[in-house]
Order: sequence, then structure tokens, then C-alpha cells
Amino acid sequence: MRRSGKIIDLRRPQSRARQRTARRSGGGRQRYWALMTLAALVLFSMPVATLYQPSDRPGGEVWVSWVDGDSGTMNGRPFRLHGFDAPEGSAERARCALERRRADNARAAARKLTRWKRVEVSRSYGFDKYNRDLVDLKLDGRDVGRTLLAEGHLKRWNFEAGERKPVWCGDRI
Repeated sequence: MRRSGKIIDLRRPQSRARQRTARRSGGGRQRYWALMTLAALVLFSMPVATLYQPSDRPGGEVWVSWVDGDSGTMNGRPFRLHGFDAPEGSAERARCALERRRADNARAAARKLTRWKRVEVSRSYGFDKYNRDLVDLKLDGRDVGRTLLAEGHLKRWNFEAGERKPVWCGDRI
């Protein structure tokens, strides 16, 4: 406890080493929070359109990486094929072992179809509730979703109209 004029400081005195560190850092916490605030202001003040690259818009070519048979990332941003459903691959979400095997097959087919190729975004529908781009993709003039549907790896699903998710267990594709 120190007395300074009429003010009594009740804080514990700092050790000399801690005092030196505090003097050398020069308000490191304040600088950190000032930088974080500035970064947040810059990020949130950007118009959404500047976050897109021209190649991600319809008619532009993108590189895709598949997470499952109907979604993945294009140029590093998450996307989902519009109007299609693939089986679930996780043990928590899949209803049966058959669905998990079908999910592995769907993901492998999507990867094989687009491996080392640039895919074109033929149409964009906005975003889903997980903030993924809803898109139609084309490869060499063929629709990727329809190709995977014809091979039996995807099913049609109009989730925007409230259709129930397709069942992948117990039925034959």
C-alpha cells in the first residue's frame, strides 16, 4: 500500500522484474486490442462483393476440393451443389453402414470426375444456412451434379421447397 497525496493505492506492489517487463512492453495489451479492433472494422466494413474473386462467379473457372459427394470448397470457399443430396459419411449423421459406404463412393466419384481439372460455375443461387455458396458446376460442358446423379451417387433434393432429405438406407439406387 502506497500513499500518494490524498490517494491510497491498495494494489499489490509489482516485483522489480515485472516492473521492467511492463515498462519495456509499452502497453502491449492496449496495442493488441487496438490492432484487433482495427482489423475487425476493416473486415466488417468491406462490401460482400469484394470478398468474391471474379473466377468464382458464373462463367468463371474454379478449383474444387470435395468434402463429400455434394459439397466441398472452390478456391478455398465452401460450396454445395444446388438441388442434390449425397449420403452422409459421418457415423453421427449416417443412418446405417450402407449410407456411409455410399458416402465414400460418392466422394470418390466426385473427386475422380474433377481431379486436376478446372470446373466452371455455371450458376450461383446465393448461400445456404451454413453460409456455403449454392452452385451448379460444369466440367467440359457437362453438369457435375447430373453426371453424379446418373452414376447413382446423388439424389435430387429440393430442400428450398421443404422436401424431406432423401433416404439412403435400405433402398437400391
